[in-house]
Amino acid sequence: MEQKKPNLRCNSEYKRLYQPITEQAYLQLEAELKDFTDIVDIKTWVSIVLCDYEKLEICKKYNIAYRASRLYVRNSEEALLWLCKNQLERTDLTLEMRRYLIGKRYSYERILGAHDVASRRASSSVRGRPKKTEARYDDCAIKTQDRLAREYNVSISTIWKYYIFAEALDTIYDIDEDFASAIMRGNVKISQENVVSISKLSEKEIRNMAEYLLQEQPDFKSFSGSRKILSKANNEKNDDAVPAKAPSIKDMPQYDPDSEVASLALTIPSWISSMKRVSNASDMSKVSDNAKARLRNELDRLGNAIFDMFDVLKEEK
Repeated sequence: MEQKKPNLRCNSEYKRLYQPITEQAYLQLEAELKDFTDIVDIKTWVSIVLCDYEKLEICKKYNIAYRASRLYVRNSEEALLWLCKNQLERTDLTLEMRRYLIGKRYSYERILGAHDVASRRASSSVRGRPKKTEARYDDCAIKTQDRLAREYNVSISTIWKYYIFAEALDTIYDIDEDFASAIMRGNVKISQENVVSISKLSEKEIRNMAEYLLQEQPDFKSFSGSRKILSKANNEKNDDAVPAKAPSIKDMPQYDPDSEVASLALTIPSWISSMKRVSNASDMSKVSDNAKARLRNELDRLGNAIFDMFDVLKEEK
């Protein structure tokens, strides 16, 4: 009697946390499963496949018996967190995928920590005193950042940067799945800062950018490159549009190519002065972790902006 196979399904939110295996690894898995004499386990939460997509595909292709091996967790966030941790143990992840998964892990742990705090407060209000149980997750986002920073040997601000990167990729993924997947797999080279910048564009601009980049696959790491590509992508989409009437020469202000650069150069000394003042006058041991983490994050952003500006200055004309 043929065994009834479980009705399993794929879910976009889960599948984007999984990096497909290589063609060589797929062929090896296929050969192993064809000789497998037992029932194949497919890791699931409820009926959602977590990470055994290739296994399931091969089982269906060759009519190999399989069953659901259920993950027992409290909710969807814990299932997604398990998946992040599971995938981060892999040694074949792309750099982009690893950053994305760390960012998503921080996001889920932060949510679960907030849930735990709310649950304990609700319990204490009903019973009259806090329930003495060990918290599963940190009750403070900064603690979570610090723990993950130590685990992955990066700075606290880098964990925050990965979180912002992951949020930006999710925005892009919801608009163009192929584009987001290409970034995660390293097929389209885009810096974290530029991924965040793209995510803030309109849906139409993101689709235009995706179509152009997936076809051309240019190097898109520098800020100067991103501006050119965005302009080119949008111009190619608007070739048939009727051009707007250009203003007359008398309406145009006199152009000074040095004005923006000169203004920036005059502003920077005040930043340096402020940083020296804080460094000399502040007792950092008394400054809150939250304030220090925010400053580190902004300094990281400033550093990236400086490197981007150097790219612009070195750009060949």
